[in-house]
Amino acid sequence: MKRIIVQLYEIQDPREAEWLIGLGVDRIGSVILAGGISPENVFDAIGRVKPAGIDSCTQTNTRDHGGRPIRFRKDFDRVSRLLDEVRRAEEVYSNLRPSAL
Repeated sequence: MKRIIVQLYEIQDPREAEWLIGLGVDRIGSVILAGGISPENVFDAIGRVKPAGIDSCTQTNTRDHGGRPIRFRKDFDRVSRLLDEVRRAEEVYSNLRPSAL
């Protein structure tokens, strides 16, 4: 099975990722969902796309005084919240995962 990394630029609403399903990307290979993945949207993104994995960078970074992410400096509270949401999604959606993944 092929592995596909899908980079979504600053996804605000996981419903924006539904075009992936329409294209049949999930039937081509394993999807790694990336781009704008945050503690606030990862649960819904996993539920809609059923990726084999996720990649979060900017949305789990520490913010400067202006609210902008500081490149490659992690906010461990945000990382912890993201992982909590991933675990919650795994529990809720585990029976929906394709058996090929």
